[in-house]
Amino acid sequence: MGDIESISTIGNHSWHAFRDGECSGFIHKATHGWPKHIDNNVWDVAMERRDKKLMEMLSSSSTPN
Repeated sequence: MGDIESISTIGNHSWHAFRDGECSGFIHKATHGWPKHIDNNVWDVAMERRDKKLMEMLSSSSTPN
C-alpha cells in the first residue's frame, strides 16, 4: 500500500507544479499581452548582454589602427 500512496503523492505534486506554471503563463499573457518566453529570465538576459559586450570588444580589437 505504501507504493501506491507514494505514487499518488508524486502525481499530486507534479500536477500542482504543472498547474501553477500554466497559471503563471496565463497571468503573464493577460497582463503583458504576449506569452511568457521559456528561458528568458534575469540570468539569460545577463548572459546575452555579456555575449554582446564580448563580441563588440573582439570586433573593436581586431580592427587595425
